[in-house]
Amino acid sequence: MSREARAESTRFRMIADIPSRTIKRPTGCDFTNPTSAEIPALGQLMLAAYRGTPDEADAGTTIACATEEIRRVFDGKYGELIQEASFVAHEDNRPIAVTLITVWQGEPLLAYAFTAHSHTGQGVSRALITASINALAMRGHARLNLAVNENNSRARKLYESMGFRRSNAV
Repeated sequence: MSREARAESTRFRMIADIPSRTIKRPTGCDFTNPTSAEIPALGQLMLAAYRGTPDEADAGTTIACATEEIRRVFDGKYGELIQEASFVAHEDNRPIAVTLITVWQGEPLLAYAFTAHSHTGQGVSRALITASINALAMRGHARLNLAVNENNSRARKLYESMGFRRSNAV
């Protein structure tokens, strides 16, 4: 989340309690943990996914900017990446959605979640977030945090439907 993006929008924190047991994962979604080799493809996906959304500034204006932002996540700028709780959904060997989970201030953070425009509204993000929550539950984590742009009603509605609740301001 670039400084420029934070200055241009207001974000607030949301928290979800992680159940002690895993929750049912939606069917029809095959995905893997992200690797550093996928950083360029994830940067390209990020730029395309964020274009025209309230979070557009987070990706920057070029593929290089978006790729660098993804590299920052992998390099630990937003806390250590929990690779085994982060997921990438693929179609035809291309990433179509991603969740990147880090440890921020001692707790898991959904640093990024985005989906290709062609796949929004199909439950892919929900499935990836569910898989991330399950992976965190298996590791004994109690909560998952995120920061959401107040103008991103689509993301807010998804998070609220998954049990996230508004907390103090970011």
